[in-house]
Amino acid sequence: MAILNVTNRCHALARQVDGFHVVEPLGCPDLMRATRAIGDASGGDRVKAVFNFAKQCMTKMSDYETAAKTAATGGSHRVRTRLNQLNALAAVRASDKLEVVLAALKSFYEGDGVRVCRRELLTSMVNALKFNLAHPELDLTSSAWHVRDLVRRQGRRLPRLSLGRPVLIKGLEFDHAIVLDTDGLNARELYVALTRGCRTLTVLSPDQEVKPAK
Repeated sequence: MAILNVTNRCHALARQVDGFHVVEPLGCPDLMRATRAIGDASGGDRVKAVFNFAKQCMTKMSDYETAAKTAATGGSHRVRTRLNQLNALAAVRASDKLEVVLAALKSFYEGDGVRVCRRELLTSMVNALKFNLAHPELDLTSSAWHVRDLVRRQGRRLPRLSLGRPVLIKGLEFDHAIVLDTDGLNARELYVALTRGCRTLTVLSPDQEVKPAK
């Protein structure tokens, strides 16, 4: 478990280091924003919303920019690569059904060279889409709320290689913990960070003495 104090740094490091995954807040605001963006849009705007969400969750998505832009505008004749993704996004543009959104996301995370760096966020979206297909009377955001509420009530098993802020891992234990960022941690946050490792604890700090922020 690697512990950082800033959310954006967790996201950036997960993109740079293969195998690490971000611990998402239980309320998962990025998921809720994405479900609203996808659920409220249609046509080319929905294609953009789906692609923007995929970029949050996966690396190497720049390889699919041309296919996404082509699908959003309804073109196809100039694209000779990434045809699976182009066709999947074209189906999103042509249909308001959410199963095509599910298929489009699958076309990306099964694509060549793509690596999922925010697996919990992606899995929550996939589960929200599946829940909505079973409960079409709900909107997508309500379905996402049900999915995250189930996680809240049942708990979650985090990958061995996880990245998270102290506030998100309180009460959890890991075999090994690496504190990468002590700057700005108050006394409670620092205590949480330093007590997560059951076997080993590694602290990376520019100072020999680590003190909580006032």
